[in-house]
Amino acid sequence: MLVVRDGRLELGDGCSPKKTIFVDFVKPLLGKRIVAPPRSEPLARAVGLRGEGVAVVDATAGLGGDAFRLATWGCRVTAIERHPVVASLLEDGMRRAMVVPQLAEVVRDRLGLVVADACDYLRGLRKLRDGQLPDVVYLDPMFALESGKASAVRKEMTLLRELLGEDDSSEELLELARSVGVRRVVVKRMRHAAPLGRSPDTTYRGSVVRYDVYLGT
Repeated sequence: MLVVRDGRLELGDGCSPKKTIFVDFVKPLLGKRIVAPPRSEPLARAVGLRGEGVAVVDATAGLGGDAFRLATWGCRVTAIERHPVVASLLEDGMRRAMVVPQLAEVVRDRLGLVVADACDYLRGLRKLRDGQLPDVVYLDPMFALESGKASAVRKEMTLLRELLGEDDSSEELLELARSVGVRRVVVKRMRHAAPLGRSPDTTYRGSVVRYDVYLGT
């Protein structure tokens, strides 16, 4: 169920008021200055970040964590989310971030939300000319739950799985993304998971996840 509490939209299981999730871009940056990522940051390297101006389509935005992070680094991000409830949570988080001066420009100018099926959206991109295409398509398929994950992450993943069900379109989404003609397609995977499709052209590893990169031809 969706509830409004403390001025924010929350998704809960209908049983416990403590088992809710919501989008909060403000608290992690409260009192901090937005800075460029370190050169060793795997996600920044995966999307080919070279200063500002990289256009990214996050085709599986979910709760928008990576989309927002890329936007704070100067990328122009279009976040695609197909489920209206998840999109509403993300939109609510963006709305609340807009009232914080240090985040307002990031959300207003560099983070857009489109409620659409990612496969349909990517098919639409194939009709565009080269100069109209984004630089990167980013995919973050929903991971299988693993032991050792933080309880907050497990709660979030459990509620989202109950809402969305299993996603069996990830490989199709990757092939569609690669057919668009962008400079690179980036796929987020657990560090030791098998590649989503064929072997990537290059990989950037973090401590928990890695980013597989498929370069355009």
